[in-house]
Amino acid sequence: MRWARLGQARESVQRAWRRRGDERSALIQVIKGIIASLTSYLFAVYVLDSQVPSFGPFAALLVVQVTVYRSVLHALRYMVAVVVGLACAGLIGLTLGETVWTLAVLVTLTLIIGQWPRLREFGPQAAIVGIFTFAAGGGNDMDYLVSLLLTVVCGAVVGTVTNLAFVRPIRFADAAEAVDNVCSAIADMLDEIAGRLREDDPLTDADAWRERADRMTDTVQRARTEIDFEAENARLNPRRLRYRERPVFTDYRDAIDAVSRSAGELQGVTLALRFARQREDGDIKETFLGEFLPQYADLLDSAAEAVHLFGQYHRLLEETDGDLRGALEAAFDRLDDLSGMLRDSHPSDARTIADCGTLLIEVDRLLSHLLRSGSRQIPDLSDLDGEAEAEAATGDADGRRRG
Repeated sequence: MRWARLGQARESVQRAWRRRGDERSALIQVIKGIIASLTSYLFAVYVLDSQVPSFGPFAALLVVQVTVYRSVLHALRYMVAVVVGLACAGLIGLTLGETVWTLAVLVTLTLIIGQWPRLREFGPQAAIVGIFTFAAGGGNDMDYLVSLLLTVVCGAVVGTVTNLAFVRPIRFADAAEAVDNVCSAIADMLDEIAGRLREDDPLTDADAWRERADRMTDTVQRARTEIDFEAENARLNPRRLRYRERPVFTDYRDAIDAVSRSAGELQGVTLALRFARQREDGDIKETFLGEFLPQYADLLDSAAEAVHLFGQYHRLLEETDGDLRGALEAAFDRLDDLSGMLRDSHPSDARTIADCGTLLIEVDRLLSHLLRSGSRQIPDLSDLDGEAEAEAATGDADGRRRG
């Protein structure tokens, strides 16, 4: 069993060495922690001649984080907490002495100050440092207080510098892939629904589609988390200087917001299809809905192509921007045709009108989210969005729909 575990550990290290991923990130964190803790301890012992050298590596390990921004933030918060703890301990120890009652006053005061929202998870550290100082008998010893403060500052600085030495690359491609993965999931589902709507019993899987569409929220959230992490990684990152002309992931955040709203419209499509299935009696092929759904499938195919190309563009394939414009125009044209068909056919059943109208509105909104987001990032789409807004201003029916 022991040798098997050693073999697994060796394989994990080899995988971390060969390719990036969670295992490599964990290995780098271990290496950074070892370097920061040993360096800060040696510095505290041989340079500062600290009375409490163990606080150096303790502070360093708290500060060593995955990103530089998080490391700096933790360093500042921890040092503020330590200053508060030492200041309270020194003030109470030098004026009231070190007794059980003064310790109670110290704990109460530092815990209250530790509730300051800016300290976040480091709030309790103010009380911990104060209690440690009292327990070590340093509450009335100014040299001890100064030595502990310098040791903590040393550890925090060493931890931050270590993080800078192992700074992570800024991976725009990972954020782009996160957007594309969500777009691919939405496009695949639209394609699947479109194919099924052309069959003899088109709404059999409506309940399953609804469940899958609801799970799309988790896919969107994973992508958003990836983009937020990469945006944080870019903050205070020295490698950011190479991309100073580029927005700090605002384009990807805007894109995932648009895709998230589009995923919501996909949920609306599946819900409308499920309601239509529950209300249908007899052979659907003999109804207006049976005539409508195959043509609606063509619209879903066009929408899927637009969603797919939207994701491809954000994988840094800027050459797809012209294709994206064409896909959006084709989808809107199909939407116009199908809306006209619904208007001209005058279905006798009000429920059928409601079902078909809802299905068209959901796709309209899905495409509009992509158009609005794309027009802010892709020059080739800005005039298309402008045309929609101009039509809306003149009161054109289609313009109101797209705008």
